[in-house]
Amino acid sequence: MIAEKARIFAGMDTNEQQAPHGYWGTSPASGAARNGHVITPQDAVETLLCPVGHFVGLISGKWAIPVLYRLIAVDAPIRFNALQRALAPVTQKELTRQLRHLAQRGLVAREVHAEVPPRVEYRITPLGRTLWPALASLADWVRTHEGDLQRHESGAKDTSGGISGDTSEDTPLTPFY
Repeated sequence: MIAEKARIFAGMDTNEQQAPHGYWGTSPASGAARNGHVITPQDAVETLLCPVGHFVGLISGKWAIPVLYRLIAVDAPIRFNALQRALAPVTQKELTRQLRHLAQRGLVAREVHAEVPPRVEYRITPLGRTLWPALASLADWVRTHEGDLQRHESGAKDTSGGISGDTSEDTPLTPFY
């Protein structure tokens, strides 16, 4: 699948050897457009970067990790409003968007009960449950380094509102991939 996405990103049909026009695969002549699939910058990140880029694409969104963490911790179906209260201050629109995103990736299941008023419940899928070790290790890391992070956050701002240490002598950050 990743190799196919990379070929499509390059503007090649999976059966072609040379790339036709279309940087993002949006040109009508490109294999991506002929196949009805338009490559977005997010697809490019997921395809061409390390596996962490793909992971970030799966759980992208401000509320993805809190939603997954809550659903895994509860390990039972939970209604939308109960989930929203647990994740306050998330808005209805943000939570709906995030749950759809996670459901499309098979990490969350949505079940609609034919009742009046309709009852909708969400639960973690077996695939989503496999994220528990990664989420637990992130939570452990935050707990371990919470004091260091708070010291850096409180000491990093100078009186002008900028970040202290912003000099040309600072070592620039480089990607880890």
